[in-house]
Amino acid sequence: MLATHVDDVIASGAALFGAACLVSWPFFKRRKTMLLVQIGIGAGFGVHYALLGASTAAVANLLSALQIAASLQVSATSRWINYLLIPSMVLTCALTYAGLSSLCAMLGTVLLAVGRMQVVERKLRMWVMLGTIPWLLHDLLVASPIAVIDAISIVTGGYGYWKSSTPASKTSCTGGLQGNP
Repeated sequence: MLATHVDDVIASGAALFGAACLVSWPFFKRRKTMLLVQIGIGAGFGVHYALLGASTAAVANLLSALQIAASLQVSATSRWINYLLIPSMVLTCALTYAGLSSLCAMLGTVLLAVGRMQVVERKLRMWVMLGTIPWLLHDLLVASPIAVIDAISIVTGGYGYWKSSTPASKTSCTGGLQGNP
């Protein structure tokens, strides 16, 4: 019984850490900083879901953390690693399928992966907000309190997206591999 309680405390602590990262990443301006904070999301929620027995969500979050690490480098090799991780995310859903919640986790993870490959901060923000929506549905389906944090993240992400479109915060990125990492 003590082990279950300790697991619950660790799962809650990991979720709080992931939640803090999830809510705060949009407030950072540089792509590299946003991605570093997002590694905390994958690690925190990955541990949280693993301890709760939600295997698709756990593996999806841990694959996301790996994909973010690859996304930190803007090179042809890292882009191939990113593209190769997407089928592994889909395969994870197939191997750990537990219904609609698994599909939501997979869709959210793939959208987030596409977003993290973006070198223009504004595009990164847009894709990550889009990827958070299926995760919100996942967390509602599995009755996870993280759903509240997902909703807050969509709001803070929207703020970050809006703020990035103001003239004072626009970057002079031309696209391609020439971002502001």
